[in-house]
Amino acid sequence: MNEGEWHKKVRRKLIQKFEKEGYTVESSHGEKSIRLYHGEPSDRTYLSEADLILFNDSFIVKIVEIKYKDITPKNMVGIIKTTDLCDRCKIGKNIYDLHKIELLIFYKKQLDESVKSDQLKLIKENLKLDGCLSNYYFKIMDE
Repeated sequence: MNEGEWHKKVRRKLIQKFEKEGYTVESSHGEKSIRLYHGEPSDRTYLSEADLILFNDSFIVKIVEIKYKDITPKNMVGIIKTTDLCDRCKIGKNIYDLHKIELLIFYKKQLDESVKSDQLKLIKENLKLDGCLSNYYFKIMDE
């Protein structure tokens, strides 16, 4: 299964899972993009995107990132810190504030999973948050 097929399959599974848990889910795929900003949304303040956004009532509570490859410490720290710097989310024409959000990073199981697990544990133990994120989690997602 190639990256695009895997990503679509995982995204569909996650949407179903989170909707069953009672969340309202927005997906960035298709015509709708989910962009994250630091300050008022503009090209200059655009820092990141999200695969899924989870709402509880009308508040964003979780941001979901789905990764197929490039599960390197550098890329994981980049995703976490860039997301943590953001304080606004734009979905279509709607803008939402980001406060005390959980970031969930789902990734494809790696051949060197024990090494990968140790690297991600090291990040978790040492990377501090000081922005919109209250916590972040790494989760293996099998097909």
